[in-house]
Amino acid sequence: MDKQGLSLGEVAFSFLSSLSSEEGKDKQQEVNRFVLWYGKDRPINQITSLEVANYAQWVGSSSEATRRLEPVKAFLAYAKKEGFVKANLASQLRVKPISVKSPLIPGPKQRVALAPEDYIELKSKLTV
Repeated sequence: MDKQGLSLGEVAFSFLSSLSSEEGKDKQQEVNRFVLWYGKDRPINQITSLEVANYAQWVGSSSEATRRLEPVKAFLAYAKKEGFVKANLASQLRVKPISVKSPLIPGPKQRVALAPEDYIELKSKLTV
């Protein structure tokens, strides 16, 4: 079987085996998470650039995400260098910054003045 027909799990094992034991321990969890995401038995040459970009989006967009994607980038760079894939899939692992206008990020808290009767009405609605 040619190198490009190997499964994602086989190439991940080859990559992790090529590392020092300390480096392998550091990268193993994130590489395995990537492999399980796509299926360890899936041929590596069937992974597309779009799928890799979708994985990066799934991981998220934070400094933690950048740290989590580094081992996967190293794995995909290894796969390209060793001839397991033709395309440079590692370039698709980009962390997209969070938009400042995102509704998930609360803005500054604003105080709202309520008349005493409005407060009582609001409180009664919350206790129902």
